[in-house]
Amino acid sequence: MTNSTTARHTIPVTCRVTGLEHQVADESIAVERDDIRLPALCGTDLIPASGDTPPGRPCRPCRVVLATPNEPLPPPRQPIDVADLLEREKDTARGIPLQRGRAAHRRPGLLGRVVRRHSGTAA
Repeated sequence: MTNSTTARHTIPVTCRVTGLEHQVADESIAVERDDIRLPALCGTDLIPASGDTPPGRPCRPCRVVLATPNEPLPPPRQPIDVADLLEREKDTARGIPLQRGRAAHRRPGLLGRVVRRHSGTAA
């Protein structure tokens, strides 16, 4: 018999991306959030599948966490600030050098190499 303070009340939720059935703490579902991702017991942030999706394969790490009821739940992950992430991506993209409107690492096409080869021998 488990102690009511350490018992975990979870709800099985199938992930839309992986198809695995994760265990999500009912407190995590009850929290109002801007993001649709839910934190599973194994630490994965999952996007729940629609209600008519059949249950997927059970997630093994979630089952391991459920099998050890005396350990505390892992701390919830902080939600991602999408606006801040986009600003950091813009700053990173500004540092990438461009070469005539295209990426600097791109190899010139066949026609460009032929023209360059023939124009170099004519001079």
